[in-house]
Amino acid sequence: MMLDKILKAFPLGTSILCLTSGYSASTDMQSQVNAIKEVNVHETTGALNPTARPAVNGTGFFATGDYLLWRADEDGLDYAFEATTPVGDVPLKNGKILEVHPKWSQGWRFGLGYRFPYDTWDLTSNWTHLFSRARSDAFVHPGGLLQPTLQLPDRTSFSYTSLDADADFKLMYNTFDLDLGRSFFISRYLSIRPYAGLRGAWINQHLDVLYGVKDMVITNERNTLAYHGRNFYRGVGVRSGVDINYYLNKCWSIYGKASAAVLLGTFSITQRVTYPSQPDRNLIHEHLHRTRTTVQAAAGIQWEHNLIKDRFHLTLSLGYEFNQWFHMNQFRTFLDDQFYFVGQTIPHKGNLGLQGGTFSARVDF
Repeated sequence: MMLDKILKAFPLGTSILCLTSGYSASTDMQSQVNAIKEVNVHETTGALNPTARPAVNGTGFFATGDYLLWRADEDGLDYAFEATTPVGDVPLKNGKILEVHPKWSQGWRFGLGYRFPYDTWDLTSNWTHLFSRARSDAFVHPGGLLQPTLQLPDRTSFSYTSLDADADFKLMYNTFDLDLGRSFFISRYLSIRPYAGLRGAWINQHLDVLYGVKDMVITNERNTLAYHGRNFYRGVGVRSGVDINYYLNKCWSIYGKASAAVLLGTFSITQRVTYPSQPDRNLIHEHLHRTRTTVQAAAGIQWEHNLIKDRFHLTLSLGYEFNQWFHMNQFRTFLDDQFYFVGQTIPHKGNLGLQGGTFSARVDF
């Protein structure tokens, strides 16, 4: 009764209250509608984080192909020690460690994937292959010293003085990745694709060095001392990462990628030395079970567009990529004590790095 009397006494206030409440409810409803639409640069909509994958009227499959121009480098690929001091003189002067430095090499990466209709997830597989080879040589300077660092330290080896050295390094790099991810917008112009999956790797390294030596004890003639090293790795593990695209417009974007993997695998190590007129000496032949980590990063620019009435979607990108593998060089350097071999070694544990330009193409169909 009291409320009815108040409403009859203040009809204007009641009308204002109703109008205000109606306007507030209308504003809230419009905000909810705008949130549901959430239109992005691809003109796709969704309640929250709409998909960023290509919208094509196809089968759901896609294929990728990359051209790689990379340079490989690794710590601990030394093969000789050079100094300006004559053999037998001390102290050594102007000492320098000579290493193999790999060159730029060409490689490729092929991939195949499928876009699932459920919640816009996708499955991607990639195979990366690179073969790199580098050679380095050195000659002893008049009045100088050239000492091999990859020989067996015993009395036999120290009866030779080196005249020259020719080192040949070969790297066979292969990885296979399988990951499951989802690409979606987190704002009008920014999309991300987090993913997780598996990585397999088989990485072969060969280091062969020919030393031209002179026998200072018996014949004083030139001979050849050969070193052969093999460092093979096989591993499999888990991998996770994220791809980011910032769209400048509907077709052009700047991309960035980052990922990391942990692999459990096996090293197969062989080191052998051949002396003149003597049988081969197997210095090392062992299998090591080791866990290894690797990280990757890339950045560049990307262009994409639908083709043939939205039946296909073409994506082209150009960027720079980094790959770092930790403790991949398992070759060992041998130590001696007063010219007697005592079986002591130092593992290099050098990191393997690959970097360079990547041109990529992807077709969704």
